[in-house]
Amino acid sequence: PGEKVGLLLRAHLPATAPLPPASALRLPLHLGHLHVLAHTSAADGAAVTRDTLPIVGSLTRGASFRLNVHQLQFTGVQERAQSDASPGGEAVSPSADPHPASAQVEIFWLTNPSAERHMAVLITPAVPEHVGVVRVSPTVASLPPGGQASVEVTLLPRLPRYARADARILVQDVSAADMVQSIRIALVNAEAAGRAAFASLPMSPPIVPTVLLQHEVTSAPLDALPADTV
Repeated sequence: PGEKVGLLLRAHLPATAPLPPASALRLPLHLGHLHVLAHTSAADGAAVTRDTLPIVGSLTRGASFRLNVHQLQFTGVQERAQSDASPGGEAVSPSADPHPASAQVEIFWLTNPSAERHMAVLITPAVPEHVGVVRVSPTVASLPPGGQASVEVTLLPRLPRYARADARILVQDVSAADMVQSIRIALVNAEAAGRAAFASLPMSPPIVPTVLLQHEVTSAPLDALPADTV
């Protein structure tokens, strides 16, 4: 007598269920009923109580794929120091080295957490041209259930440093246009890159066999890359 019992309900969509449209998310949905049958006893006899509770909830979409990093760090072009003053006496700031920089390569990983659903993921560079020339390979990865794939990002930098959010790689679930994650692209100067030594990047996980559709896309003409990097 006087005690209370808490009841926790858990609900989830089966892995084989199609992804709900964006218009159906967060709307109140009637999910069913909960039938409660209570047997009570007292000095004057036993009783049975029946009750029906409606179950109302809403759907929220979680990430359909996982990334092992959310930022890739590259070394920017070296700066060369100019004289402190120009012939006219005006101060001159350091400028970028005019010599061509070499292309750099970093890798990130995709994981399909579903135990049953195959998925295709689209990878698109979105980096301003004045920041650098970027290409990714592959641009589409087909991931089996529980599968992983690596994506190679090649960057030819054009600035000594850059850390704004508009330089990124967009990763999208092909079957869900609103399921997009991004990986930021950062340029750091050579001295800072040497100190960091990319220690913050996690180690690459083992590869589960996947099917990669090889195709390349660039954010600028590829003829801007040195011949030995293509």
